[in-house]
Amino acid sequence: MGKLTGRILTVAAALAVSVATFSPLPADEVDPFPIPAGLEGHVSFWQSVFAEHDRDEVVVHDLEYPGLIYEIFDLPGEMKDSYTDEQEKLVEALREDWEDRLRKLQADLAAGTALSDPQKELALKITTEAGAGRIEGAHERVRSQRGLKSRFKRGVELGNRYDAVFREIFRKKGLPEDLVALPHVESSFQPLARSSAGAAGVWQFTRSTGRQFLSINSMLDERYDPVASAEGAASFLAAAFNKLQDWPIAITSYNHGVNGMGRAQSKFGNDFVRIVYEYRSRYFGFASRNFYAEFLAARIIANDPEKFFPEGLQLVPPMDEERLVLDTDLYASNLARRYGVPLKELAGLNSAWTRRTVHGVLTVPSGSRVWLPAGSLARAARGEVPDVDLTPPGLPPEGTHTVRRGENLSVIARDYGMTVVQVRRLNGMEPRDTRIFAGEKLKVTGGRTRFHTVVRGDTLLGIAKSYRVDLNELLRSNRLSLRSMIHPGQKLRIPLG
Repeated sequence: MGKLTGRILTVAAALAVSVATFSPLPADEVDPFPIPAGLEGHVSFWQSVFAEHDRDEVVVHDLEYPGLIYEIFDLPGEMKDSYTDEQEKLVEALREDWEDRLRKLQADLAAGTALSDPQKELALKITTEAGAGRIEGAHERVRSQRGLKSRFKRGVELGNRYDAVFREIFRKKGLPEDLVALPHVESSFQPLARSSAGAAGVWQFTRSTGRQFLSINSMLDERYDPVASAEGAASFLAAAFNKLQDWPIAITSYNHGVNGMGRAQSKFGNDFVRIVYEYRSRYFGFASRNFYAEFLAARIIANDPEKFFPEGLQLVPPMDEERLVLDTDLYASNLARRYGVPLKELAGLNSAWTRRTVHGVLTVPSGSRVWLPAGSLARAARGEVPDVDLTPPGLPPEGTHTVRRGENLSVIARDYGMTVVQVRRLNGMEPRDTRIFAGEKLKVTGGRTRFHTVVRGDTLLGIAKSYRVDLNELLRSNRLSLRSMIHPGQKLRIPLG
């Protein structure tokens, strides 16, 4: 294995890392989010990951004692969101190298072999940070963590848009305002963030938990509305604290669940440090054990971002959108037309709308909240509403269809892979408009298709040949394979360009 170059922290350097503090609280106010004695190293570790090391650096550390840092490795090559194959191999080799060193240290100690100076330094580092007896098994606890500085910094910039609104939500719930730091851990304030476990939005609700606090249906998914989901998060955290009566445990329940943390509490009470180190559960892994420490580190940085990012920040301006609560069901295009806002822009502001709602298949339901650009309500009241583009985002470029004798909206919609509602919306037609005339030109989207009704004796190859289309294109258009069976009466989409 080639030589791996990196920066190995000495004991003195490791001990010099300190946990930042906040501005002093008023004398009569107790900090609801203390740093538990014994977890200072965890918080320091996450501070360094969030504000010192970027994605071109890999921190090799102990899994159970993250403050025990073995090496900070400079990652070569192009920096992307995930490792390249070559980078993955280098990181794996780095972990294996440290596993070998630690395994040898444990073996030499057990055999009474004289330690080298680097081994003595390593042994002192482990016992100082993790305690006596933690050299044994250290080779099984090697973990690597990529730096997140750029991501966290961007989260600070994006978070400024929502900070005042979120704080007001927590104040109204009687909760500590600094809970606004949680999205730094969850999503870095990316409204459309989605995890591999299906958690979504700034506050990373799963669908099952989200349904307890938010509207999630075929028309809306409020997990993607930062303000609505903040209200849901406030309700969750209020209920969690009401049950658990301890903020470190209640915050961790945001990751591990209220019932899960209730089980941990039943074993260890409110001794949060023991929960971190000793509680065993199938799903209480590294992320859950470190969730509160990550929150504390994020809170420290977010409360004094200029200190941690002296190079400067480009803060996103605070929200100034207007809020409208609907008293009746309306199509998105009708809202866009009524308030003079292009449908694409309106859909961008209302990220809770599902694609079917944006595209006019479903209405925005009565009672839901609609966000409008500042000044929209006043302009609409004065009648100053311009004509705007009603084309939904995400659709192919528009085309034009000339109506032929005998065609109706249903036939045209079917041939272009649209719905009748979409054709009406795209052409500014009201729901009651059904009549069209030969020679009339209608806006359509996508490539036109025809349909073939399968009869006895038809084969996929024979159908493709009869319509002079490529067999593979026919299969793709109908989500079929060469092994698929077709049957009389089945309708197949025939792409015609």
